[in-house]
Amino acid sequence: MTLVQAMMLFTVDELKSHYFTYFGKKPSVTRKADIVDALEKGLSDLVLLKAYWEALPEIEQHLVRESIYNYQGVIDRNRFTAKYGYFPASKRRNHWQVEKLLGYSVFFYKSNNRSEHSIPLSLQEQLKKWALPPEKESITSVVLSEPLDASCRIHDREPRVFTELNLLLTAIQNQKIKVSDKTVSPTAATLKYCSKSLEEYYSSFDFYEVSGEEHILAYGWIRLLANSRFIKNSSTMLTMSSTPAKSNAETIRSIWHDWVFKSIQDEFNRINAVKGQTGKGSRYMTDVSERRVAMVEGLKICPVGEWVSFSDFSRYLKATGAGVVVTTAPDYLYACDSHYGRFYNADWDVLAEPYLQCLLLEYAATLGLVDIVLQDLDKTNSSNEQYWGLMDLECFHRYEGLTHIRLTNLGAYVLGESDYYESETVNLDVTPVTLMPKGRLSFESTPLPWETQFIGLYCKQKDDLCWVLDRKLIVEALQSGGSTDELQDFLLQRDPQPFLPQDWETLFKQINQRLDGATAEFEAMVYRCKDKDVLALILNNKVLAKYCQPLDDLQLVIPKNKAVSFKNKLNEMGIGCQ
Repeated sequence: MTLVQAMMLFTVDELKSHYFTYFGKKPSVTRKADIVDALEKGLSDLVLLKAYWEALPEIEQHLVRESIYNYQGVIDRNRFTAKYGYFPASKRRNHWQVEKLLGYSVFFYKSNNRSEHSIPLSLQEQLKKWALPPEKESITSVVLSEPLDASCRIHDREPRVFTELNLLLTAIQNQKIKVSDKTVSPTAATLKYCSKSLEEYYSSFDFYEVSGEEHILAYGWIRLLANSRFIKNSSTMLTMSSTPAKSNAETIRSIWHDWVFKSIQDEFNRINAVKGQTGKGSRYMTDVSERRVAMVEGLKICPVGEWVSFSDFSRYLKATGAGVVVTTAPDYLYACDSHYGRFYNADWDVLAEPYLQCLLLEYAATLGLVDIVLQDLDKTNSSNEQYWGLMDLECFHRYEGLTHIRLTNLGAYVLGESDYYESETVNLDVTPVTLMPKGRLSFESTPLPWETQFIGLYCKQKDDLCWVLDRKLIVEALQSGGSTDELQDFLLQRDPQPFLPQDWETLFKQINQRLDGATAEFEAMVYRCKDKDVLALILNNKVLAKYCQPLDDLQLVIPKNKAVSFKNKLNEMGIGCQ
């Protein structure tokens, strides 16, 4: 649509307002066509247009530049406000009348009789001669206050994630993880079982609106693993489907990619206070993979090893127009009451921010991509006076305590920002240990929870301080992606001796050599013969004798892939097979 065509969609009064704003005087003509012609000539005069542009306030220049280069010629009030802090609005003289148009308004016109105004393409090309592209959005790192607020706590996730991964994979191998056969959600008993072995972020808070805050890590791990290529759902039990990658970092990257691109679960369902997500409301929920990818692109911008406030991370995604819009029809969603509590024209902070906090806390932090700072849920401010259903909430959702994130080296590797993974040296507290012959070790004091998690992968506990190496546990840990090297590093960091005891090294060497000592070749089937005469006929047959072996009294074992051939040959011999 040309500039003249766009102007013709305006009324005469609207054109007069644009004329007065641009020229600073009322038009001398009254016919619509004459006003359009005069205004079009004025906007085409480069000298006049440049002078008008330079006289605009800086904030209005920013708005026009953003519209031209980032908003496809229209105005995006939400994105602009997120980037610049406020939106230039017209001042009202009274309730019914606007005092005058702001300067930038003369560039915007109707398109195809829609209410949305845009800058015609020809005028955009004119303005680009002086309107330079706006600065790109960025995320600013911050330094945490010292001391940290008493209600907040730092959770370094990267140093613990590999131990937790091996622990959960071992639990799956031992058939300890039960889930729903329909939703694949972990059972309450499974969550309690896993949470005992993990350093969960919260204990239980006594909130009416929110529950499950004491199982965030356990729930995230089980959801991520259940969706990964390494795990399959066998009825109500998670089982191993393939061997994890050789390195834990590679396994984490595979789990993350499987979740981002393949999981069909909508994590927004975890915001339990928001109702209406099923039924008609489900029709308007946006694609979950696109939302996750938008979050991932935001994480890639974060500086590695530096803290970023969640509010700034959220502001960045909003200002860049990232596709984190949860629904295209928020009026189908509500809190508390389906009539009074509906989220008409819901703001970003009501739907998108809780969703982002869920993704970061329950998935990104669980896999060690980010370290986090969490505030106690009873110290957060959940009240929102704009929406009836949120006015008196003690706690909106279990993730609202997230205040800061820090992209880790593991996160950079998983997101593709680094070609290789090198673990960061973190000065964690350690408990001294004494190593003794026959695989025995003794801590000098009560070990930290994460140390107990790790050593429990390889050793059996004898009492509060004493543990002993266990061959079965070691093999299970190695099959789940662990290694004797990481166990050796763990021990030597805590024991003053430069080397392990000789019998320890011998045991580790034997286990590594025999890790693939037996390999499954094929499945077999067992048949029972009716009597010894039938058994003798089968074993004496030249064809069947090649793959039939006697197992027990009247029993035969054959490879499963030979079952059809076995049955056909028996039929030829006049022997029935059931």
